[in-house]
Amino acid sequence: MAFPEPGQSIKIPRTKGGMHLEMAVGSATVSRFGGNAMWFLLRDPIGWRPNAGDNQSYAPIDVPAGFVSDLASIPWYLWSWLPNDGPYMHAAIIHDWIYWDQSRSRSEDDTILWGDMTDCGVGYVKRQLIYQAVSKLGQSAWDANAQLKASGEKRVLKKFPNDPVTTWDDWKQQPDVFA
Repeated sequence: MAFPEPGQSIKIPRTKGGMHLEMAVGSATVSRFGGNAMWFLLRDPIGWRPNAGDNQSYAPIDVPAGFVSDLASIPWYLWSWLPNDGPYMHAAIIHDWIYWDQSRSRSEDDTILWGDMTDCGVGYVKRQLIYQAVSKLGQSAWDANAQLKASGEKRVLKKFPNDPVTTWDDWKQQPDVFA
């Protein structure tokens, strides 16, 4: 999977003492599945890259095109202030991917969410609210993902739906659509 080099980021890298810290990579382009459920299909790959600084021990993250995400899991009554596709959408997809993958600790995943939201220009108050919500309430999503994976659910597609009314629940029943 090819990603832009550090100088080709969609965001200006955050620096500390002249050293680059993290970087959001790629533009989060999504399509929404039909129906009332809020499921989205990532159309192009995205990633997150650590560099020098506090997070240099974190491994890079690559999210493949075809990953299915609910973006930011924000209750509907907060959508006017925190829409699920706000400026933190890139970070939300990265976070959904690493919560699905579960090859890192939850704590590391949540820390990466904070860094990616910072990279994407999310203001401190919104960043703090989202971070505190996932760090305090994210265990249920973590556990649900583990159960879904254990039951055989997949979240990366190789074949994308063309019909705008196709729901995620219907599409995932087709065995030939997964990568």
